Amino acid sequence: MSEEQSNEFEELINQLESSIDVLETHEKMDYEIPKLYYKMVFEDELSEEEKGLALKGLVLYLNYKREFYETFIKSHLEDIYIKLPFYFERPFTDWTLSLLQKSIQDKKPSEDIINKICDTISMVLDEDQHPTKTLNNGFLLIHKILVIYSECISNIIQSESFSSGRLTQGLILELIFTEYKESMYSICLDVLNILYSQKEAEKYLYINDLNVMLSDVFPSLCRQNNYTNDVVMHKMCLTLIVLLRIAINHSTYEEIPAFRECLEHLATSQDDTKLVNEVLDLSTLNQ
Repeated sequence: MSEEQSNEFEELINQLESSIDVLETHEKMDYEIPKLYYKMVFEDELSEEEKGLALKGLVLYLNYKREFYETFIKSHLEDIYIKLPFYFERPFTDWTLSLLQKSIQDKKPSEDIINKICDTISMVLDEDQHPTKTLNNGFLLIHKILVIYSECISNIIQSESFSSGRLTQGLILELIFTEYKESMYSICLDVLNILYSQKEAEKYLYINDLNVMLSDVFPSLCRQNNYTNDVVMHKMCLTLIVLLRIAINHSTYEEIPAFRECLEHLATSQDDTKLVNEVLDLSTLNQ
């Protein structure tokens, strides 16, 4: 290691040591500084930028000290969840999404918060046609809400982001650019499956989005069977069945491209008899 590299390494260690000292000091002071960050987040006199910085400081501390969440933040979730949609009128930042991810299991989100999460996904898609950290965090949060609070499914379906097709387009984007082995891929399949299993969601599955999934996303995954774990393939089958039922019954949809090969492949590669029979039934409907 050169002298320059050695100095850089020493500086990194010093920074780490300093960070640990700061955390220990906050703990000894009964979290006085993080509590101040919390107060600043909802201080009317502060600018949006200042409140955003306070929120960043709060979340950064929570990332390192779960005890602070348990002993302080958890008891203030009611106030936080009421204020968040109104104190941060712009779509949520990564720090807001991170705070929600840490707490969503302890507090059911309001319709306003759900709408703001969905709006954030739409805004990200308007700015970038590749998955971003914010987009990933948004879908991770949507997935948590769907799994923990099934009664909130309708709120997501009724959001402007979902009804316009933007949320579905975001899921498609994730499926196209995410590796099959990554947990995000499996999460996106879950979200598609849960949402489009609801009758009220069928009218929001638009032809162009359906075409992309049926002609590109799912056949591509089927061809990757040797490189994809069984859990992902099984989830893909369940999601595909849901989408095909909608497609086959769609009054303006004349054909389902690229699926003869896909259906035959699934029927021979899956060990789940019930699943295979469902796929074969769909194949019969498509004849």
